[in-house]
Amino acid sequence: MRKLTSRFIIVLFTFFIGISSAAVWFDYWPRRAQEPAESHSTNAPKAVQHIESEWQKVAGTGFTFYLPSDMRQDDTHCMHTQCAKFSNGKVEIKFSYGTVHELTPNVGYAAKYQPQYKELQAEISGSKAEISTHYDDLYIFRYVAWVHFPDVGDGKTHLSMKAFCNEPRDLDTAKLVFSTVEFHI
Repeated sequence: MRKLTSRFIIVLFTFFIGISSAAVWFDYWPRRAQEPAESHSTNAPKAVQHIESEWQKVAGTGFTFYLPSDMRQDDTHCMHTQCAKFSNGKVEIKFSYGTVHELTPNVGYAAKYQPQYKELQAEISGSKAEISTHYDDLYIFRYVAWVHFPDVGDGKTHLSMKAFCNEPRDLDTAKLVFSTVEFHI
């Protein structure tokens, strides 16, 4: 009987610790996660006017885009597509261009159901684009923006760009980079 009582006490104690931990976690998470900043349309036209003079132009095979002048190219390797990675310590941007998907949104099930997750359809440089932003505490750069052009005009080639940012306000820079994409097919 004594063994049964001690086991029951251990089970009860474990149950209450689990309930308490879950309550603390559910209370802690919403306060910790910050919602990514929305792009302000009033700032975009002014910024776009100065991009050509203040940002660097990156030319890929079949497309170009602009990056802040302090971003530098890092080593990266892709097997089936043209790809590159650029960073400046605040923002890291990767792209994959080709007929194979090497850069995916990689948004986990939980991220899609966070209040910070945003997804929209847009048109950039005459091509349809899918854009999403979310918060992910698994990365060093916790704010993530992604754009995917499923068809850049030839029916088989696509472009994906992913930005990892330190701060929510850096998502605006990433979206501005995405908006500068031009296709030359």
